[in-house]
Amino acid sequence: NLPPVLAVTAPAKTNLTPVTITGTVDDHLTAVQVNGQPAARSGLTFAVAVPLTIGNNALTVVATSPNGLGTTQTATIVRGTPPAIASVAPGQGSKLYANALAVISIAASDQEQDPVQYQVRLDGVVWADWDGATSYTWQPAMNQAGAHTIEIRARDGFGGDAVAQRQVFVLRKPVAPQ
Repeated sequence: NLPPVLAVTAPAKTNLTPVTITGTVDDHLTAVQVNGQPAARSGLTFAVAVPLTIGNNALTVVATSPNGLGTTQTATIVRGTPPAIASVAPGQGSKLYANALAVISIAASDQEQDPVQYQVRLDGVVWADWDGATSYTWQPAMNQAGAHTIEIRARDGFGGDAVAQRQVFVLRKPVAPQ
């Protein structure tokens, strides 16, 4: 004869939609709705995917026991945006010389001013893992002559990422005429 005990797990902020709201109730017969949408149940746990719009999203979770008693919890989830990559250097089709230092630089922005991290991949292999640096140096060896793909990923801590790819060519440095 008591209202259901309800525990809800939802992020305070995310860049992803839909977002899965999960939680538990104390009775396997309790019905759960999130923003009017029935939640899938498995024993005492529930889950439901809720679409979000950019900005603040109100979340109302209602648990109703078989005897008609209910418990309601509310929350707000902020949906932001992933960062956008503004520029990557070297540019598409750039020529780099073997045994010469090349600088890979990145500029990205995030609408909500969230800190941005970067990952650099060279030919599909992680070369610099997630960190906040905006420039990296690479000194291709002579045996790396040919076409290479530099892939830059930018993310904030709330899901989603932006990707930019540049194909560059490593060449042997020309010999100066005598």
